[in-house]
Amino acid sequence: MLSKQSQYILKALSYIVKNRGLVDIKTIADRENIPLHFLASLMQELARKKVISSKKGKNGGFFLTDKQKEISIFEVISHFEDMDKFSSCGMGFRYCSEEKPCPLHSYYKKYREGFKQTLVKQKIKNLADSKRK
Repeated sequence: MLSKQSQYILKALSYIVKNRGLVDIKTIADRENIPLHFLASLMQELARKKVISSKKGKNGGFFLTDKQKEISIFEVISHFEDMDKFSSCGMGFRYCSEEKPCPLHSYYKKYREGFKQTLVKQKIKNLADSKRK
């Protein structure tokens, strides 16, 4: 349900929060198998939005403050995703509502709302909980 862009962002944030400190972009790109130039533009945008912090220079990189670790995953991806996916019809109908539902309306609505609530509740710090290496 998330774009490749958001998937890359979450992988990068997960790597940073697990490594608890300054992490250079090349290491993130290599370890998470993300194209370096694409990751660089995403990380710059995250830094501009104050989702992550950066240190410039030869020994620079990206890191998260305690306050940034409390940002919800939903807030992070809201900068990059078309948020209509959390309210639009699962079958793509322009007019789908409680009054005039599509055949999948009630099922898709539960899935969509549940996924959104998970993203709202989960914080960047929770990305460290995975046992994935």
